[in-house]
Amino acid sequence: MLNFSEVKTSGKYQRPFSQTEKAVFYSHIVALNNARKKVSPSIIVEHDAQLLSSIDPKVLDYNIVALGHSLVSKNTKVTTPALAYFITPHIADLLYKYLLRTNIKSNLDAYVMNYMMKYGEYEKFNHHVLHLKDVSLGTTIDHPKGEKLNG
Repeated sequence: MLNFSEVKTSGKYQRPFSQTEKAVFYSHIVALNNARKKVSPSIIVEHDAQLLSSIDPKVLDYNIVALGHSLVSKNTKVTTPALAYFITPHIADLLYKYLLRTNIKSNLDAYVMNYMMKYGEYEKFNHHVLHLKDVSLGTTIDHPKGEKLNG
């Protein structure tokens, strides 16, 4: 069972986690649990991801690597760490155990990004996978706007 904080802090806003945000965590917990039990690395991919190119074999030189990005404009992309990532069993085990024991206060991307910054790479390979979005439909994860923090 994951321990979600009553209040999620995201940037300058705070609010409770949505049910779909919690569901994302549980899906990744299952995937990380499977990945940590393997002898070889895994690639974890969310349902709204599109493979754009073959994965560069140089990812094998790392313990955890972001493979995906979102487009915020035609010419601007941002890494979306949990969208698609390469992960070794050892790092999957560390992240899995950490998520089980921590008080979760932000989106999964923040926790995956922290592990990429500590143990791997988060920008070098993020061109392989695109986050699929239809602005007219929205996304499958509910991210309601919260209350603005003072300051």
